[in-house]
Amino acid sequence: NLTVLLVGASEAFELPVRRILQTCRIEFTIENARDYDELKEIIGRKHCNVILYCYKSSSLSASAVSGLLQSRGMEIPVILICSGINDDVAAYAISSGVHNIVTDFETERLITVIDSEIRNSEKKIRNRSTEIIRSGIEEKYKLLIESIDDVFFALDMNLKCVYWNKAAENLTRMTAKSAMLRPLAELFPNETSAEIENALYEVLLNKHPVTKNVTVINENRKCNHQMSFFPSKYVISVLSREAPEDKITCQLQKTQEQMKLQLAQSQELRLLGQLTSGVAHEVRNPLNAISVVIEALFQELGENSEYQVYKEHIFTHVDRLKRLMQDLLELGKPMEKSKVVSLYSLDLIRESVALWKSSGPHQNFRVMIENEGTSEAILRGNPLKLQQVFMNILENASQHSEENSLIRISHNHDETWCTIRIQDEGNGIKPEYLQHLFEPFFTTRKRGTGLGLAIVKHIVEVHRGTISMGNNTDRPGCTVVIKLPTVGNRVSVLSEKSIPLNR
Repeated sequence: NLTVLLVGASEAFELPVRRILQTCRIEFTIENARDYDELKEIIGRKHCNVILYCYKSSSLSASAVSGLLQSRGMEIPVILICSGINDDVAAYAISSGVHNIVTDFETERLITVIDSEIRNSEKKIRNRSTEIIRSGIEEKYKLLIESIDDVFFALDMNLKCVYWNKAAENLTRMTAKSAMLRPLAELFPNETSAEIENALYEVLLNKHPVTKNVTVINENRKCNHQMSFFPSKYVISVLSREAPEDKITCQLQKTQEQMKLQLAQSQELRLLGQLTSGVAHEVRNPLNAISVVIEALFQELGENSEYQVYKEHIFTHVDRLKRLMQDLLELGKPMEKSKVVSLYSLDLIRESVALWKSSGPHQNFRVMIENEGTSEAILRGNPLKLQQVFMNILENASQHSEENSLIRISHNHDETWCTIRIQDEGNGIKPEYLQHLFEPFFTTRKRGTGLGLAIVKHIVEVHRGTISMGNNTDRPGCTVVIKLPTVGNRVSVLSEKSIPLNR
């Protein structure tokens, strides 16, 4: 059943169209649109197979017809009917986006043109539907591939990477962006890439899937992987997973190495604390004596002495050494059990922010506390030490951020842990610095001692918690994540989810 829409057609034109369609024994319906509103109404309520546009007999331009169809995503062929073809008609047809032209003298050819254009239109619709379905399937497969724990990557016929999933990133520590279009030899160590290459040649030769055991070197450990290779016309897909027996062994080795590293760091920090405490005590007394002697000396010289500049220089460095000694003493102190009390997590955060605000030129920084829930955690700890942790992190955030920037503190907890995230809008941290941030004496500031974050980590770990720091993924700056064990909870006393503290 053919539906023909005439645009701007007179009765004199409609009659021969009906006659032609009747002679072909076609069931048909003819609609006639005289203006834009009628055109919208007709294509909105009825599916039209073809539009016949009468040149220069309509107040509605062919461009407007094509534009309306395009805006609605409709593939309806538009055929321009004119008395004769010349340069003006051809230019008008091209600029208007019509599909074909038929003259009044070729009305007998009209049915052939209609049939041809409808077939072309249906073909476009099928192609578009296929493309939409294919893209939907590809997106679903991509989500599936990214969510699995198995390594998946694909190589083109030149053995260059064209796909690299998250598990492949975790295995090789190489991002998908970095891996793209790299040759196989640069994706894996020599021994591994040679084994994979041998399997690939077998796949290309036999044109069927192959599964091989391949030795993969991961973080200086050798693990056996079962790799399945699937050839297609343009790419070879590879699915890899650890052999079951090796997976357990590798996990045990990794856990053992992590425990050894943590134990070594703990012992190193304890020995460092004991050593530095002794050194700090021995150095602090001579520093006090130097300060007293210098003060007495410059009193003798008088305030107008030309040597006053040296006095200020000496005192600046003496004060810096005193701060260093105080930090060293702090690093070596164990937590006093008598000072451990029950604390409410949100109260602790708010009091720490208030103390930090009043301790220096921090009034221009905005601090927002967000409670992701309706309750707060009950903690056990030394309030002064934990306040020191938050104040130190806030101080770091302010030193690496512009004035009037926002520091966001988010809080949530469950039955086991209270998690506090402190996010700034600063410049972030260079990737090569991330693994050294909590090491004693590591600093990027000229006047820093490099002990601030080491002390923070020491205090958090003494409270049986954890601390980590990394760059933000969605905005500039970095985020510190502190997790402390909970012993209970209470309904939050905060009446609002977000409390701004910018006063």
